[in-house]
Amino acid sequence: MTTRPHMGFARMVATVLCCLAPWASGVWAQTSGASSDSVTYNLPFPHDNADPYNPTEFPGGVSLQWPSNFNYGVVYNPVTGMYEVQQTIGDTLLFRPSSMFSLDEYLDYNIEGNLSEFWNELQEEEDAADKAFAPKLEIDSELFEMIFGSNEIEIKPQGTAEITLGYTWNNTENPRIPERQRRAGAVNFDQRIQLNIGGSIGDKIELGTQFNTESLFDFENQMNIGFQGEEDDILKNIEAGNINMPLNSSLIAGSQSLFGLKLETQWGRLYNTTVFSQQKGERSEIEVEGGAQTQEFDIRADDYEANRHYFLSQYFVDKYDDAMKSLPVPNSGAMINRIEVYVVNTQANTQ
Repeated sequence: MTTRPHMGFARMVATVLCCLAPWASGVWAQTSGASSDSVTYNLPFPHDNADPYNPTEFPGGVSLQWPSNFNYGVVYNPVTGMYEVQQTIGDTLLFRPSSMFSLDEYLDYNIEGNLSEFWNELQEEEDAADKAFAPKLEIDSELFEMIFGSNEIEIKPQGTAEITLGYTWNNTENPRIPERQRRAGAVNFDQRIQLNIGGSIGDKIELGTQFNTESLFDFENQMNIGFQGEEDDILKNIEAGNINMPLNSSLIAGSQSLFGLKLETQWGRLYNTTVFSQQKGERSEIEVEGGAQTQEFDIRADDYEANRHYFLSQYFVDKYDDAMKSLPVPNSGAMINRIEVYVVNTQANTQ
């Protein structure tokens, strides 16, 4: 059985050889003529700062990562007095011939590598600073790390601030007003700040602050500092600022919206919670019947204001003098058993 090569494949090989022939002849001509003078080539690709002796620094779009057992290092050979760049797999397997450096070449190579590493570190620090305003401080103290569990202080601010500044000038052309009072100016200043700050000191102290200038009540602006102890510490938890004291009992309700200090300790099997605080909130109940709010209150008979009287209708105005003639028992022909009082919205305000 005789097989013949495919005609399309033969034509493709011939085309590739024809395309490569001019390029090969040009290279041969340049190489053959470079015996006396050096030839300068214009590289068609950009030159980077990668280490030519470290293959792991060459980025490749389709190249896989180097294996974990790949090792790259520079070793001094006392026999030859040269520095060898060795690339090994494992501990002893050399998969590429070593490159040789003299002392001066190795020093230049080392200086270039250190400068490249230095500039890369500066660039990484600038990139980290541009991502978010989240400063992190490091305290170089063993005592600080022993107390707080770490030597880092981290602060994370978040929020918005809006400041409005203006000037208003009024000029009233009214001859009835004195000349000095016709012109008046005032500075308009307004600020709106909504700020949330979270942070930590080491691994044991947590910080939290919430501030808003448009809050209706002061207790809505909260601040809290917490200290978390270890498992075998007597002092388990410390909280300062806005705290709560929930209770696991249905008979006694816990306290909320407290501002003060809270301590949690453990003495063997005894757990103790101590709170020193002031309550910055109150609880009230509102009853609504038929869409209207109802509130019950008592008025004592002796709880009145002297020399001031309010009459329910004109009938009581006309009969007042006659009823007061028979004091101490007033002579009134009417007995009131029920009074309903309504609040009338005369200004058309929405409530």
